[in-house]
Amino acid sequence: MSDRSGFEDFAAKWRARWPEWAIAEVFAPVAQRDVAAAWFALLQEFADAAWGGSDPAPGLAKLAWWQEELRGWAKGAQRHPLGSVLRPRPAPWGAMADAMPALRYRELPRDPAAALAVLEPLGEGCAGIEAVLFDASSSATGAVMAMLAGAAVDAGGASSAAALRARWSGGPAVAIPARLRDQIVRRRLEAAATGAAWQPAKRWGTLWGSWRAARN
Repeated sequence: MSDRSGFEDFAAKWRARWPEWAIAEVFAPVAQRDVAAAWFALLQEFADAAWGGSDPAPGLAKLAWWQEELRGWAKGAQRHPLGSVLRPRPAPWGAMADAMPALRYRELPRDPAAALAVLEPLGEGCAGIEAVLFDASSSATGAVMAMLAGAAVDAGGASSAAALRARWSGGPAVAIPARLRDQIVRRRLEAAATGAAWQPAKRWGTLWGSWRAARN
């Protein structure tokens, strides 16, 4: 399997879970679309390893593998196909590797503020990388909120989604792909908080929200 086809496989898996992106990405700069898909797919891999499945052991092993993989990216080496798109960017991959232990908490605090405090090192690492990938500043909580929101929505936790949505604060990210992601996550949380799910029939709302997010 080539790096390109491997990247497309992982990106497709992420897109299947976040179909809104097919609508939103038309507002992202063309040169950043593959980078955004690869980055968001990578964060999904992290979230699945951290909180997916009933047995924590495989996830912990995957997180350790990813930590070493990111250290390799910092040195110019790469094994995972997502790295074919991401590694050439001079992002602080080593710093991200140093922040990975924050994901070893299998059971995060139920309070969103406490959970975000635990994941703060990861958020700072994500913000540093997004500033390089998208050539603009990004929220230190946006990527982490997206990971937490995805886990909450997958678990069908209406109360968790409502708490996360209420906790989201701060101004919008400057980087357009991050802005587009953030508005998708907010819409997901709003739907999940009421027990509803995102539906393709609501794609015009996603289109309108994405246009506004890209312009602001």
